[in-house]
Amino acid sequence: MIYEELDKFQDDFLWGSASAAYQVEGAWDKDGKRMKSYSYPIDAVREAIMNAFVHRDYTMSSDIKIEIFDDRLAISSPGSLPDGLTVEDIKQGANAKRNPILINALDKMNYIENYGSGIRRIYSLYKGFMRQPELIATHNLFTVVLYNMNYKLNTMELNRHMISIVQYLSNGKPASRQEIQDALDLQKSYTSELLSSLKKSGIIGSEGRGTATRYYLIATDTG
Repeated sequence: MIYEELDKFQDDFLWGSASAAYQVEGAWDKDGKRMKSYSYPIDAVREAIMNAFVHRDYTMSSDIKIEIFDDRLAISSPGSLPDGLTVEDIKQGANAKRNPILINALDKMNYIENYGSGIRRIYSLYKGFMRQPELIATHNLFTVVLYNMNYKLNTMELNRHMISIVQYLSNGKPASRQEIQDALDLQKSYTSELLSSLKKSGIIGSEGRGTATRYYLIATDTG
């Protein structure tokens, strides 16, 4: 049953011993338990999961896909946006019932709260955070991306070129300024400026001197 699948994933992801939803702090609470710092707003994860099950296209054979990365969580469901809706429409609260019978059933079982407000609620839970949720719609897939609030890079002010450099170095292979510059199609002076800023912030390191200098990503999984 769909509601059983919903319960199982939410229990495994949010509360399981190997949960990706939180990290254990060094401090203890008043009951003698290790304190948890949630990496994602719990209600945002619930809303994204519910959205995937409720609005997916059940005529397609594809499954709902959950991808967990160090810095983000991506929940994808089969099917394009219904009735000509756009991502901006959804952000403003517009909706269309692709599966009205399922929605009504889950609503009566109290799985759905304030139908149509889920996406706006997700954004409200990320208010003030550096990396805002992303909605990605293609012809066959709709994806909600939530960013890890305990991931150091997600809490820092990085422009899009800095983020591109971090992503370029994320394969673990050191690269020269020239290689980074060419790969990202940037000017020499600007690339040097970006690398300098990232190095001062402790995000990247370097080895070698002069033209032999190679830059590498420093592990930054938590704040």
